[in-house]
Amino acid sequence: MHAYRVVLRAEIMKLWGLNCDSDLALVQGFPHAFNLSAFKPDILRFPGGTWSNFYDWRSGWARPGYLEFADAPYSKGKSFKLEDFARMFPPPMRVLWTLNIVTDSLISQLDMLHHAVSLGYVIEFIELGNEVNPGNGGPSGRAWPTSKAYMAEMNVWIAALKREFPKAKVAVQGSWEDGWNARLSGKFDAVTLHVYSENHGNDGDIEFAVRDFNMRMKEYISTIPSKKPVWVTEYGSSSWVNGAWGQQQGTHAQAEIQKRLRIEMQNNKRVEIAILHTMCGIHADSYGLYNGFYGNPPDALTQFGAMMAQ
Repeated sequence: MHAYRVVLRAEIMKLWGLNCDSDLALVQGFPHAFNLSAFKPDILRFPGGTWSNFYDWRSGWARPGYLEFADAPYSKGKSFKLEDFARMFPPPMRVLWTLNIVTDSLISQLDMLHHAVSLGYVIEFIELGNEVNPGNGGPSGRAWPTSKAYMAEMNVWIAALKREFPKAKVAVQGSWEDGWNARLSGKFDAVTLHVYSENHGNDGDIEFAVRDFNMRMKEYISTIPSKKPVWVTEYGSSSWVNGAWGQQQGTHAQAEIQKRLRIEMQNNKRVEIAILHTMCGIHADSYGLYNGFYGNPPDALTQFGAMMAQ
C-alpha cells in the first residue's frame, strides 16, 4: 500500500475519476452510492456509459423504446436531470460530458451543455458517443460501420462544439478493431478507449489482471496517432470465470486490482484521463464495486474509496 501511494503522488496528477451510471442507481434505489467523497475524484463522467446514448436530458430518463429496463413498470416516474446531478456534485466539480449522438440531435446536445453552464459548470471535456463502433453497436443502439463514416458526422459536431465552447477539448471514440483508430481524421483533441482486464479463469490473481490490462493498453494505444492523448473513459477488471461470476468481485483482491490499474494509467504518458467503470451501475455485478460489496459492512464502499484515494 505504501509503495502505491508513493508512485501515485510522485507523478504529475492526471485526471482520475468515476463513471456516473445514474440509470441503475435510481432504478434500484441507492442514490447514496453516489456519495463519492471518499474517492476524491478529479472528474466525473456523465451521463455515463451506454446510458449516454439514450439519455434525454430534458426528461432526465432514457428515450422510450430503447432500453428494456428504462421502459419497465419499476422505472415509471424515474428521473435524473442535470439539476439533480448538480445537487449531488455541484460546481466546481469537473465533468466529462458524454454526448448522446445516437438518439438526440446536435442542437439539443448543445442546449444541454449551455444548460450545464447555467448551473455553474465549465465545459472542459466532451466525449462523442459511447461504444458506437461495430463491435458494440447492438447494446449501444447504433454502430457506424467505419471510423471514416463516424468522423464524417462527428466533424460537423466538433466544428459546432468548438464554436460554442472554444476552450473545450473534444474526444472521439477509439476502438480495438482493426483499422478504426488509424482512420480517425479531423480536428479532435483526444481519442477515447475502454479497457478491461480479463481473468481467463485466474479469478483474484492481481498480477495476472495487471499484466492482461497492460497488454491490452499497449495494443490499443499503438494504433492511435502519436500526437493525440488518450482518455480511458472506462476501465476495470472482470470477474467472469467459466461462464459465471467468480469470487473476485467485492473482495479485497478486486479493490487491489482497481488500485493497481489506476497506477498503471497514472504512469502511462499517453493517458490524460482515466475513468473507473463502474463504481455503481449496470455492470456492477461484473466489474464492480458497489454491488460487489453488497452484503458487506455498510462502510465497505467508503473503505474502498479511501483506499483508492491514498
